[in-house]
Amino acid sequence: QIMCSRINGRTGFYQTSGAFGFRDQLQDCLAAIYLSPERVRKHILLCCSRQFEEGDVLHWWHELKNRPAGVRTRCSDDMLWLPLAVSKYLNVTDDASLLKENVSFLKADPLAPTEKDRYFCPEKSQTTADVYEHCKRAFLCVRFSDRFLPFMGSCDWNDGFSEFGKGGESVWLAEFYIMVAKAFIPIAKSLSDQELMSLLKGNIQKLTDSLAMYCFEKDRYLRAFMPLKKPIGSALSKEDKIDLIPQAFAVLAGLPFTEFNRKGMKTAYDKLVDSKNGLIKLLDPPFEQTKVGYIADYPKGIRENGGQYTHAAVWFIKALFEMGEEEKGFKLIKYILPTYRCQNDHYGSKYMTEPYAVSADIYSNEHAMSRGGWSHYTGAAGWIYQVILENLLGVKICNRVISVSPSVPKDFGPFSLKILFRNTEITLNFDGHDTPHTAVIPLDGKKHTVEL
Repeated sequence: QIMCSRINGRTGFYQTSGAFGFRDQLQDCLAAIYLSPERVRKHILLCCSRQFEEGDVLHWWHELKNRPAGVRTRCSDDMLWLPLAVSKYLNVTDDASLLKENVSFLKADPLAPTEKDRYFCPEKSQTTADVYEHCKRAFLCVRFSDRFLPFMGSCDWNDGFSEFGKGGESVWLAEFYIMVAKAFIPIAKSLSDQELMSLLKGNIQKLTDSLAMYCFEKDRYLRAFMPLKKPIGSALSKEDKIDLIPQAFAVLAGLPFTEFNRKGMKTAYDKLVDSKNGLIKLLDPPFEQTKVGYIADYPKGIRENGGQYTHAAVWFIKALFEMGEEEKGFKLIKYILPTYRCQNDHYGSKYMTEPYAVSADIYSNEHAMSRGGWSHYTGAAGWIYQVILENLLGVKICNRVISVSPSVPKDFGPFSLKILFRNTEITLNFDGHDTPHTAVIPLDGKKHTVEL
């Protein structure tokens, strides 16, 4: 699903596009690094070539004889997926030569104040820079409010938040920026870029302070602020009183507010996990009156508007594992995986999509409860792959070694795992929970058998 539907075909039964999404395929690359690191390297270089000189990027595009036809937007998170993908690529492959590859930018007039977006064929710039500089410009492109929260622009990860305007602030993007900056600082350090290191560390601290001061409310992180500092994701909001992703990314970003993080995750679990129907809602209640963007054009409980948007559901599961909640995490994995879902008569009879492809959505609408949608062409496939490999089975690759530390629930039972990576063959046998189990294996081109 990751390689065929997402990276190669970029299409599915629900969306016959063929277009590249800057954010979309870069997040797939985070999983595809284990499957085809050469392909990931090539795609990172392609994405660098679809970045404007100012640091922003094409939101999506079609390749037309090596020239893109796509849309320039004010979307505020796209560009940050580049340094995130580069960071993980370097950790897994140890291929620092990528940073020195020179790639051209795109050249075009910036969006006029009256332009929301522009579909066109931009020119190839005469200016080139190495991949490191492309990543650097991505960070420099982010704009902050007077409270030092990132401006929403025309949207953040949730494209449906399309009406926040110039003054909207994104709480989730503040967390995401922190996560990406933390991942990229070691690269800046390796190149002795003191200026960028200082900038990123300073922004991390300022964002952390702003999150504590403005963005936590009793038992939850807020999702965003409309202009005039009107909050979304607040218990006082008319709609979207609780939103899944700022709770998850508080954990994934490693925010130092342990008690805040715990409370936010508990509130999200209590209010957004529907055990009766086996789904994990993105937000609740759905939008109907609040003018946040085209998200409200979806019926209540469909897609981003209060249904399960599986990307976010998997991020929440990942956060549960990182908090040490493997029992809850594995329970929710079974909600996501179609094989488990279709084995359950209550869930499977309503799911109605392929039992072999992860669906982007599961609806919570009263007329389509537990119905799956938008299968095949969803980045959620890559995220659930990463959670199973990295969090459940505990396989991490970094600096020419594989470390294995499973976080499986007590009733998971013994398992075997075979890995072939960088000409190294590894067979792992996990026998139970009697003692802690951790292994570190060098990627040395040899065969290894490890009993855990």
